[in-house]
Amino acid sequence: MTHRVLIASPDDGLSRVVAAALEQADYETTVVNETERVSQSVHGLSRPDMVVLDMALPDGAALQLCQKMRSDTTTADIPIMMVASLEGVEEKLRSLEAGADDCVTRPVQLEELVARMRALSRRAHPEPTGSHVRAGPIDMDLGRWTVTVNDRPTRLTKKEFKLLQVLLEAKGRVQSRDALLEQAWPHSSIHGLDTRTVDVHIGRLRRKLGTAGRNIITVRNVGFRFDVLPEWITGHHGTNEEGKSNHRSS
Repeated sequence: MTHRVLIASPDDGLSRVVAAALEQADYETTVVNETERVSQSVHGLSRPDMVVLDMALPDGAALQLCQKMRSDTTTADIPIMMVASLEGVEEKLRSLEAGADDCVTRPVQLEELVARMRALSRRAHPEPTGSHVRAGPIDMDLGRWTVTVNDRPTRLTKKEFKLLQVLLEAKGRVQSRDALLEQAWPHSSIHGLDTRTVDVHIGRLRRKLGTAGRNIITVRNVGFRFDVLPEWITGHHGTNEEGKSNHRSS
């Protein structure tokens, strides 16, 4: 699973190299350089999975942001990595006391930073080894990134896999196109994307799923949902062509 990292620093050079290193390690990154935007980002639709806070933010903002995130139940579980100055023994202690999970000092050693971020990821977001998401004939193995339909392997792209996972985990609730963009596309790439991009990928996903793809229902002017049949909820996972043929787009 790809995790989103918010990088908050007034130092554009530091932000660029840290973002590049993390993206090379398969993280998705968003860079902000204003204190207000950090708060907006952690509470927004694209809530980050991890945050890197630079102590160089003016007026002690990094420590204040860290304390605020830890005191808010909606953000208290987000791992926080602090970046302190070269002489930052005292800064490092203050950052940990404020609630940071870890701290690196300048000049940032990128390999060390990536290793520490991966350690935080493992602790906060353990991989779903062997966990499955199922709906009728569809079985998704989240640990192996594989999908079977009626016990037959189905090859999906990463975006198709993520779209299907989001729809199945929603258990019949409608997912807007904007929400699907946020969850299936790298955050740094969605700016400027038309929501019709989602429709194109949904169309491909439906075709690859075969008859099971009919259960992906278009909700006009809103988005998509995966139609969960009652017999699937009660544990009967056989196909029901007659039931499926009655489904239609809203």
